[in-house]
Amino acid sequence: MIEVKSILPMMTAAALLVGCSSIHGDGRKALKLADFGAVGDGNTDDIAALVQALDALSEAGAGASLHFEPGKIYKLGVRDDSVYQIDLQELEDVTIDGHGSMLLVDPKQAYIRIRRCEGVTVKNLLLENDPLSYTQGKIIAANSEEGWFDIELMDGYCDMPSDEELGEVRPFWPWGAVLDPQERRIRPEMIDHVFTERFEKIGDRTVRMFAKPDYYKHIADFRKGDVYFQPLYWNPVERLKGLGMHVSYDAAANIIVSQSSDCEIENVTMYSGRSAMTSRVEFNTGRITFDRFQVRHRPGFDDRVVTNWRDGMHCKDNRIGPLIENCYFEGMLDDSINIASDTIMAAEVLSDRQFRFCNWRGLLTWHRDICAVREGDQFLAYFPPTGDVKGPYTVVEMNDEHPEIITLDQPIEGIVTGQVRAQVDKNSTQFYNLNAVSRGFIVRNNTFDKQRRDAMRTRGYDGRIEGNTVCNLAAEGIYLSNEMGNFYEGPFSQNVVIRNNSFSNMHREAIKLVSKTATEPLPLMKNIVIEGNTFISRVESPIHIRNVEDVTLRNNTFKNEAGDPLRNPVSVRHVVGLKEE
Repeated sequence: MIEVKSILPMMTAAALLVGCSSIHGDGRKALKLADFGAVGDGNTDDIAALVQALDALSEAGAGASLHFEPGKIYKLGVRDDSVYQIDLQELEDVTIDGHGSMLLVDPKQAYIRIRRCEGVTVKNLLLENDPLSYTQGKIIAANSEEGWFDIELMDGYCDMPSDEELGEVRPFWPWGAVLDPQERRIRPEMIDHVFTERFEKIGDRTVRMFAKPDYYKHIADFRKGDVYFQPLYWNPVERLKGLGMHVSYDAAANIIVSQSSDCEIENVTMYSGRSAMTSRVEFNTGRITFDRFQVRHRPGFDDRVVTNWRDGMHCKDNRIGPLIENCYFEGMLDDSINIASDTIMAAEVLSDRQFRFCNWRGLLTWHRDICAVREGDQFLAYFPPTGDVKGPYTVVEMNDEHPEIITLDQPIEGIVTGQVRAQVDKNSTQFYNLNAVSRGFIVRNNTFDKQRRDAMRTRGYDGRIEGNTVCNLAAEGIYLSNEMGNFYEGPFSQNVVIRNNSFSNMHREAIKLVSKTATEPLPLMKNIVIEGNTFISRVESPIHIRNVEDVTLRNNTFKNEAGDPLRNPVSVRHVVGLKEE
């Protein structure tokens, strides 16, 4: 009996796989989601059918594809085995084609994970949460002296969480933003966020928000009818731990592509996302492409002021930079694109050549999911107190049991230990893996529209930023800079071309280049070309350059919003080798 029970499910599954596929003339196997029981009516939970279809796709192997039905809305509840609805791991040359269908996803879940794959494509999907991972309400009263403001929650948006709910989820994020509902962005005179200490329900759908003292004065700028946006968390901490996930970062993206090569997200539109960044592209060994990826307001839902409240695309520690083209970004409350490498610090000096390293994730045993370092990689070392930059140092050995214990090829003196903690470790020696700086990244022909923060931040090497349209932002457009202090990212950009982009209706500078160092002048960012760009600016100097070496400005056009030429379009400080042609 035991043998019969173990064999029958295998036979049934095998028969199912055969019955739910067709073979193209070139031998590729095509699977249909409908054949696995998916209904796609927007009400029936199709998650079991999707998981079964994904298992079949994995079994079918290289060349296989999975097809959804055009026009369908697939409601997807919680998976028991993963926080990612489409979870693709260790696959080669497979495709998922949504054919324009929508995934209506529980906000406890992320949308897509591509991990340790090669040649995988996910395309033609619309992504939406139900319910949303935030709530919002119109401001009906405010008192800056006492530090509170009242909101009336808008129809169709969730109530604020109860004390019991707050006790189950990741700690409540005491953070929000006030936006102009017509502009769908923060007004120029307003602070771009507000931290709160607590909230109190004063009516059925009315809530009083109590700001932290530092924010009292900013409440005076709030207007009746402005919309306050409040993030919500849905995932119980115990659930994430039960899935073997580190609460602070494992569930940190709606779409994640990691440790992969030659994979693509194509023609995918995200209307909303759970409480995480839109996408994370990290530790990849080959080119990752986002083509016609869109983060935009859902048509017909005009009262929404935000698409996703966290970051856009975080591209970290990639050996080859991403290709991001023909994309559209709007409505986010943080930067659309961030291309960087994680700062590494020596938590412990074991000898003059051997160190126990850590990154922002803390004192953990390194593995492939949290660190990109490999034997043979080269490190750059930056010493903030003195301004020294040393290296490269080659990684000659990583401990088998604890890969974060690393031996370098040369001794290093004067190391200041640290653990990548905000403010605490701002004088600690910073290390960067020069083999994982997203070399050759390309960001082209994208549109960046109304949002709270920057269109793009980068610390990458050998990149091109070209043909983009940047407009209506509440912060900077293209910002090349490292970060140290409140958080840490780097290194210092080298060999980047910014050309043929257009900028208009910006609250701040359109292009900003800054080497953030503890001492100045110390121009660690080098060889930047800014050419053929068009600026229609409300600020007198839409280009700001500080602490940079070898900058070329060529054939740029500068006008104010009245159409007159700008008199001082470029602000410069501590710049070595500036060429204006």
